[in-house]
Amino acid sequence: MLFNSLDFFLFLLVVFIVYWTLPNVYRKVWLISASIFFYGFWSIGFLFHFLGILAFNYLFYYFAHGSYTKAKVSFLVIVNLFNLAIFKYLIFFETILNDLGFSIQVAYPLKDFVLPLAISFYTFQIIAFHIDCYRGELKEKVSPEDFFFFILFFPQLIAGPIIRWAELKRQIDRNKLPHADLLRTGSVLIFFGLLKKVVIGDQLGTLIDPVFQSPEKYNQAAILLSAYGFAVQIYSDFSGYSDIARGLAILLGFNIPRNFDTPYFATTLQEFWQRWHITLSRWLRDYLYIPLGGNRSGKINTYINLLLTMLLGGLWHGANYNFLIWGGLHGLFLAIERPFVRTFQKYSKFWQLGIRSLIIFHFVCITWIFFRSSSLRDAIVFFEGFTRNVGSNLSNNSLAGWLIFGAIALHILERNYRKLNFLTQKFWLLPAFGIALFALFPSTVNNVMTFIYFQF
Repeated sequence: MLFNSLDFFLFLLVVFIVYWTLPNVYRKVWLISASIFFYGFWSIGFLFHFLGILAFNYLFYYFAHGSYTKAKVSFLVIVNLFNLAIFKYLIFFETILNDLGFSIQVAYPLKDFVLPLAISFYTFQIIAFHIDCYRGELKEKVSPEDFFFFILFFPQLIAGPIIRWAELKRQIDRNKLPHADLLRTGSVLIFFGLLKKVVIGDQLGTLIDPVFQSPEKYNQAAILLSAYGFAVQIYSDFSGYSDIARGLAILLGFNIPRNFDTPYFATTLQEFWQRWHITLSRWLRDYLYIPLGGNRSGKINTYINLLLTMLLGGLWHGANYNFLIWGGLHGLFLAIERPFVRTFQKYSKFWQLGIRSLIIFHFVCITWIFFRSSSLRDAIVFFEGFTRNVGSNLSNNSLAGWLIFGAIALHILERNYRKLNFLTQKFWLLPAFGIALFALFPSTVNNVMTFIYFQF
């Protein structure tokens, strides 16, 4: 059930009306039930698998509460990562071993299964919960209803943001009253999320997907537009999802973290990762980079820790060489730029910031090619296309250009997001824009495209 589908609209309408009709004491159970239905709509089998994982983790927490040890939390981390690995990484590990010269064929029944929805996200959220317990950050006993709500809450379930218990605990049982500000603010976020996803991301996807599937068939202009186009598409798609998720949560009286903050204006790669997929970046920092030693063990170890963190961050995104290369390049660049970050901060004139932003943006665009390509061979062929004068153009070069230009304009507007507040004062504009959106892009109703990060 996708956020941009008719099924979800009808689901949300029922959830919203019933939620605000019920007394506060019953709302949590209603949202847990709705979230279970939301996940089960995709797969009943994997719903039982998911609920089993939640039940196991809660039962362990219940009996270990107040007595977490390093051995216990290590066991929980291993179990949850094993659950992730058995679905996501076994085939890749087999590929690596075969590429190293070992002739291995692993026979296991999960080989032909699709990846369970949201498994990468809920695994990280559960692990963070247990580690916070071990660190003594969760003093009070968490009820089973609160724990299940914390993981299952449907606006953030499928692709984040990756929430921490401390960010949600005081909101769960708080008595909430419906008011116009919730409707206005939530609707604005949902509208802009759909605008980015449906109008920009999906339309660009239909133009550039054929190029990434067969890069050898396309000329230099198509390759260049596709490289820029995917940078715009993945941002529009993922930040659009996050905006919708935040908007849905606000409609129900909850605030969840912002996941994007105009990352393509970053002037260093470190700043980019403080603005892109913010909740994953802080997870990697707090539960991987710092435990590895962070910057406390000298410069060389700091660079190694950065590289390892980003390599594992790349592997989290997907099980193939391209994601490792993508993560490795980011880690390497973070290590190289680290000694110069403070020096860069001394040069803050507008043109100097602009040049640095362009450098970081183009580095990110280059690495996105590995992220998007189906294989290392396809990525290499794509890079070769930058010098290819023969081949096909995109099906519509001008539309691609206008969509990229529109995304840049929207990015600038997001940078000055306070200017968007006029929409919350002129609420009548939202339905007018919504009607215009679906009138201009009727194909979005009939051809619902999934979100890119659903595959992770």
